[in-house]
Amino acid sequence: MNINVPSLFYETWEYTDEKTKQVIEFPPLILDDDEKAKNIKGAVPLIRGIAATNILNNTMYTYMKASFENNSIRLLLPSEEVDVLYKTREINLDQYENFVQTDLLIQELSNIKQDTNDNNNITYDKIVKSHKRDRATSLAYGLLIINEMEEKNRKKVKRPTNISPSSYFAIANKSSRARR
Repeated sequence: MNINVPSLFYETWEYTDEKTKQVIEFPPLILDDDEKAKNIKGAVPLIRGIAATNILNNTMYTYMKASFENNSIRLLLPSEEVDVLYKTREINLDQYENFVQTDLLIQELSNIKQDTNDNNNITYDKIVKSHKRDRATSLAYGLLIINEMEEKNRKKVKRPTNISPSSYFAIANKSSRARR
């Protein structure tokens, strides 16, 4: 099946609330790099088109692993630890569902193994091939965008060549304080 899925969002669409009969109109959602589509009235460049390749997947999963290791990403508690809060109505079903989804994400993440191929390149694969990893992949795609933004920002930072690295950090700290 060869369908250009993002193009299905390129038109305005409506939702009618069955109870109130109120019609809500949603804007077209377009690819963030589609310059032609940005001319569509009210278009929101919200969709990121990604062509999955082994290199991209390895970059995504390596960055995600590093994010967990350096604690820039932290997961919610297991749902069993907040179960009593839900049962005593201290949190509602929507809030509790976030903890359940975290449990499912952890299961998917635990099914990913890091390996090395014949060329000594790191690869990531599923241990049990039949188990899906939709949540883990969604998280990795979101982190890929953050990784791209970080790389872009790193390239913008020009490091003076005539000073020591420790002096550079002092200059960077002064600069960030001056912007506040």
